Amino acid sequence: MSPGSRTHRDDDAVTPDEQPTSAASGRVLARVETATDGHEECTLFPADADPDTLVTTWITAADDAFTALSEWR
Repeated sequence: MSPGSRTHRDDDAVTPDEQPTSAASGRVLARVETATDGHEECTLFPADADPDTLVTTWITAADDAFTALSEWR
């Protein structure tokens, strides 16, 4: 699964073998999901997380939490 993939269900866990080779300690990957009603969620998780750590080390933001970068400059 690639970062930003919208084709996999949440229960399709990301394993270290599926992560980009550039993933390193301290980096995060993002996965954006679009619901059937059009709402989006973005989940961030450690790039180097093993499957056991992955299930407990993540944060998800709903579409009403997003803001344009230009608004914060």
